Amino acid sequence: MKLDAPPADPVAIAPVSHRAAVIAAVALCAALGVAHALATWPHYHVGSFDDDAGYVMVARAIAHGHGLTGRLPAGVPMVASYPPGYALLLAPIALVSGTAYAAFRALSVALLASLFPLVWWYLRRRGLGEGAVLAVLVLLALNPVLGTFGMMIMAELPFLVVLMLTLLALDHWRSEERVLTWAGAGTVIGAAGLLWLKEAAAGLLIGIVLWMLLRRMRGKAIAVAAGVGVTFLPILVARLTSGVNLLGSRYANEFGSAFDGGAVHLVLHAISTYVNQALPQTVVPTSVSPLPIVGASAAALGTFGTLTAPLVLVGFVVWCRRYADVMCVAVPTYLATTLVFPYTNERRLVLILPFVLAWYVLGWVAVIGWIGRHAPALRPVVWVAPLVALVILIPQFGRDYLYLLGHGSSQPRGAPYNQFLSQAGAPRDVVETDYVWATSLFSGHRTAPSAFALSTTDLQKRCSPDVIAKGLGQDQPAFMLSAALANVPGPGSPCLLAYVARDPSAVRIFRTAFDDASVFEFVGPGTPHPGLADLTGPVTPTGLEVGMFQALPQGHGDPGGPYPIVTPVNGQAIVTWTWGHPVPVSQVSLGLATVRTGHLQQVALQLLDADGTWQTVASAPGAVGDGGVVPFLLAHLATPSTATAMRVVVQADADVPVFLLDAHALGG
Repeated sequence: MKLDAPPADPVAIAPVSHRAAVIAAVALCAALGVAHALATWPHYHVGSFDDDAGYVMVARAIAHGHGLTGRLPAGVPMVASYPPGYALLLAPIALVSGTAYAAFRALSVALLASLFPLVWWYLRRRGLGEGAVLAVLVLLALNPVLGTFGMMIMAELPFLVVLMLTLLALDHWRSEERVLTWAGAGTVIGAAGLLWLKEAAAGLLIGIVLWMLLRRMRGKAIAVAAGVGVTFLPILVARLTSGVNLLGSRYANEFGSAFDGGAVHLVLHAISTYVNQALPQTVVPTSVSPLPIVGASAAALGTFGTLTAPLVLVGFVVWCRRYADVMCVAVPTYLATTLVFPYTNERRLVLILPFVLAWYVLGWVAVIGWIGRHAPALRPVVWVAPLVALVILIPQFGRDYLYLLGHGSSQPRGAPYNQFLSQAGAPRDVVETDYVWATSLFSGHRTAPSAFALSTTDLQKRCSPDVIAKGLGQDQPAFMLSAALANVPGPGSPCLLAYVARDPSAVRIFRTAFDDASVFEFVGPGTPHPGLADLTGPVTPTGLEVGMFQALPQGHGDPGGPYPIVTPVNGQAIVTWTWGHPVPVSQVSLGLATVRTGHLQQVALQLLDADGTWQTVASAPGAVGDGGVVPFLLAHLATPSTATAMRVVVQADADVPVFLLDAHALGG
């Protein structure tokens, strides 16, 4: 059956008691979805997606009156990466408080709650049975991907809500003869809003226009295309004016590296990934905690997961044969555009998740119906099979879809490494990092990713010293942050870490187990700090009961470096670095001073003046570093102090070994 006009409102014509039951069922599904998002809330931390920090920075800029060509603290134009549509939604909150992260996240939760009645309304208007639609809503509520995005500072939830509203408006507009109607205005505004929220909407919008042309709605198709083009034009003009690629830097960079292995290989690999990984991991992820990952049970669950793509395809065919819906053209067009992206994963599918789940349910209904007609004896068994999806999803309730159950993301907000960076150097000093937005938002520095990008995307030359040197030369960083910020274990670029850790101009001034991070500062000729030198690095520390041990490496190829260990005598230990001649010192720091047993009572950093007096420049009333009373000691000397040596003085309640790490004096 083809829909030439929208069906009658299925809820409005139902009896009052039935309508109340329907409303209660939808409300319960929405409440379950919200509960799922709230259960996942503690495992996601702002900045761990990097894009979320970018949205916050743009929202702050809009709230402070900056236009589309304004530049962000990160040093890039406002429209460099993404359109500002989602940031506009956040701007009223940012106007009240730019650090209202809980309020930013609460907006996503509220939009999540509104999604359920919209999906119900749309699917019932298509003609799906109430049982099938309720099954879709339950799967939505239990879906780990939606549960994660449902409380993040990300554009996915606003996108889904606007998409459903746009499709509902299109339903009304389709039955109207005139082009200029309120439903038409809603459709055009909604379509434009989709593109302002996410450029990935371009595939869907192309599909919508194609469908309208196929349905001989030429005037309306032109209205949508023209309306979207006109409303998106300011962003294109702002990018052109700001010297940004018209696609946006994020998409331009991804397309630039996507075809390294060849276009045919890329497309075939993307299709295979959709079928074997992205679809199963989005709908019914089976290879994650707390589900078994070895043995017969794991094999059975894995087999169930492999049915996902065929079932979605069957459901899609059934949907299109019955309804000839706009999504029959829009979704394939959208998926076709995503085949040229370098990453095929759940994030590509969450934008069409209600329809993927609807087709999954329809696929099961079709299979059960076919078996019931051809093998009635198997009907009871087949009816139970779809319930396995609940067995898979319920144990994962509250799991951030990128991590194992109970595990959480990185925590750049308030992290020791960002605290260190916020106190080191000046805001104009560039930090080389793979998380440009989160690092800039929480450190206050300009940021750049060229060395990280070149060392992780070029398949053949990414570990080449020449390639890494080229990236660092482009960005001219004063600092580098190497940290395990993504869901992939280890630092963002082991190659870059190994290169910088051996670079004589790079001083590792801080490291922490928190997100497995290291901060390097570049000093000497050819760096932004050409007049500085590491005064303590080349010097062997001296003192009573001082030994040297090797620091643990942060990643493969990282030498770690030697560090002193000293045993106090009568509760005091002193480790001294002497460079033997007076030098103006502008910065001193200590990354770690700790003991395995007992307690430290005092840790002090001191400089030896030219007149032979030791001056304390930084101190703490206890251990320093991870688990200490302060995460580090760092002092900037506004007027450089001329010194000939630096020392760490430790007071302890027992004569047990004290570990010192990353003690540096920079000057020259």
